[in-house]
Amino acid sequence: MKKIRSISCLMLVFVIAASINVSAATRPARGGKKEADSNRVYDFETEEYVVHDDIFEGTQTVFAVMPEGYENYPTEHKGTIEKLFYETDVYEDGVTYQKYVTVYLPYGYDQDDKEKKYNVLYFQHGNQNSPNQLWERYTQGMIPKQMVDNLFDPDHQAMEPFIIISPTYYFDLNEKTKFIADGSIPAGDGRYEGIPGNYYKEIVEDLIPQIESRYNVYCEDFSPEGIKASRDHRAFCGYSRGSVCTWNIIHNDFEYFKYFMPMSANICPENMVLGNGIDYFSPEEAFEYINETVTANSDLDFFIFATSGGEEDGAGQNMIPQLQQFYAHPETYSYGTDTGVNNFCFAVSEFSHTDQVVPHSWYVFKDVLFK
Repeated sequence: MKKIRSISCLMLVFVIAASINVSAATRPARGGKKEADSNRVYDFETEEYVVHDDIFEGTQTVFAVMPEGYENYPTEHKGTIEKLFYETDVYEDGVTYQKYVTVYLPYGYDQDDKEKKYNVLYFQHGNQNSPNQLWERYTQGMIPKQMVDNLFDPDHQAMEPFIIISPTYYFDLNEKTKFIADGSIPAGDGRYEGIPGNYYKEIVEDLIPQIESRYNVYCEDFSPEGIKASRDHRAFCGYSRGSVCTWNIIHNDFEYFKYFMPMSANICPENMVLGNGIDYFSPEEAFEYINETVTANSDLDFFIFATSGGEEDGAGQNMIPQLQQFYAHPETYSYGTDTGVNNFCFAVSEFSHTDQVVPHSWYVFKDVLFK
């Protein structure tokens, strides 16, 4: 069962205090390509909530949808996008591949200001998309870059600005590729037959040292140990196929990231080639896959904040029985949004399945990420 509510942002503290843990809900996006209207008052305070009672026994879950001002306000405080190249040779074929990422730098970022340090979030796109997906594409009434600009806008700041690095698991995307790729092209995430799923190695051995090191971040030593030491300032999230990557990153690269946000896809076996008929993990197998790593690193803090779309988002809905296993183990996975106590939360929206909703999920994560 779900209930839709609209209340002021000022009421959110009361909602959480009343033991309603942030989690499920949404509505179709209200954003769109609109001209600036100097006479319009943009609402940055009224949130909508969809409350679910039947996902976790005894706990209501709530998805707080960003106020429409963050979607539609034509802010002058815009972040910038850079495209950078790096090399990787982790795929056991003797080939060194040149790949690229897009990097979002928030408004006010100054490369010469070495005193100001930034946290870093890695965003992994979904199937058939590219590192340009959030920054150059406008679909379904949403402008993701504008939403991110507004989340960081100093006049209406919902989140402390951070750097966003968007890589790809595909091998042969060139710099002319915009945002749609053939989902069957070679990829290193275990979804392409004959190529080992070593993307998790590429992330920590090549991408982080070669790209993150170019910016004013908290990490100062880009050796493996130095990257691990700065994990509190690093997050990994992904949508759809990128969500599967995120779960695999949790399993393989847990020591390098503190925050994880898998969005709209469940935990799957590594090297499960798309369409080859291999079974998905059962809920119990999925739990063991992640729990093996968490328990092996019991001295490390972490936060997993998963999100899903609504009933039309079948890939996201597949997460629910798996995440119920985590909820059933409160001795390790403490459910809620208090970063001093909790390390696991889940939010379910009513969006359909599209990467364009990603900033809405970041908004839900705003009181947890880098806290």
